[in-house]
Amino acid sequence: MTDAAHDRPEVPGFDGGTDLVGVPDRSRWFHRLRSPHQTRSFDRSHPITVRPGGFAYPANPHAILGKAAGRWGRPGCPGDRRGSPPVPAADGGHDDRPHHPTLGHRQELSAAELDRAGLLYADTNVVISRFAIFLPADELGEPRPVVVRAGAVIGPFAVVHGGTTLNGQARIEEHVVIGKPELGYAVGSIRPGAGGGTVIGAGAVVRSRAVVYADVEIGENTLIGHHTLLRTAVRVGADAQLGHHLTVERATRIGRDVRCSPGSHITSSTVLADRVFLGAGVRTINDKTLSWRDPHREPTLVAPRFDIGAKVGTGCVVLAGVTIGEHALVGAGSLVTHDIPPGALAYGHPARVHGEVR
Repeated sequence: MTDAAHDRPEVPGFDGGTDLVGVPDRSRWFHRLRSPHQTRSFDRSHPITVRPGGFAYPANPHAILGKAAGRWGRPGCPGDRRGSPPVPAADGGHDDRPHHPTLGHRQELSAAELDRAGLLYADTNVVISRFAIFLPADELGEPRPVVVRAGAVIGPFAVVHGGTTLNGQARIEEHVVIGKPELGYAVGSIRPGAGGGTVIGAGAVVRSRAVVYADVEIGENTLIGHHTLLRTAVRVGADAQLGHHLTVERATRIGRDVRCSPGSHITSSTVLADRVFLGAGVRTINDKTLSWRDPHREPTLVAPRFDIGAKVGTGCVVLAGVTIGEHALVGAGSLVTHDIPPGALAYGHPARVHGEVR
């Protein structure tokens, strides 16, 4: 997916007249019905599952209040104001650009408020906790929409930043942070806190208290463990399993069916090809000079690479620029200072080849 696609995700089939969207409010639950010009509110005491067919099932169905509210334009289309009147243009017509008169820097919104701002695109049959928090604007004040596909779940106290897309059946557990813009000094430059597109694949699960930065893509049916950190521009393939308390630094590429055991550090720009297996507590290094804010020396960063099917045991340290070949096996506790050939069995401190994998 390109960066341009991240800036304004398309929402096929969302025309404002056929879908039922469940969104929470701090005082009530609001549901947009088949007509875009009518809403109903329910008691807010429990989350509501919105199901296909135009019906919502609150925890207390007798708490239906019935409330009509006007809308301007269709959700997700130019001119949609979600409760704000059309903005007069300089030529006397109407300005169809997105208008967010109350959307301020780092403003926290409920799902209902995000919906009214025209920045929530949700399919039917989604569940959003009434305690979920949305931050559509990045540190530069640029707002981005949030897309929630059918069957997706957002748990209580999750923080969802603008530009996030949750695909079908994705699950974001409690206290997860998704789409966080990166702010501050890193790798020789200052990060301004710009947002970006963050995609959680269909059926993926992000466990509680994980942090996923902006411009991250997580593949289908992948699991991200508790307290795991994925930094900016990380890519994770389908059916991968990243254990708890992992740190995955910027621009790392992780393939399909990869297993990373708990407590490992995967340095920036590392490549883990399909079916790689890392044991617990593996440490990777990409810096050969250990330079930090040195005006006279640029850091020399060369990340390690793990080719298809490579396996690295618990407690290994893999130095900068090292390649672990296809289907090679590195024994636990090894210090890997040189490339390991494909299919080789290596171990030791430093690691040396002692045979072939059988």
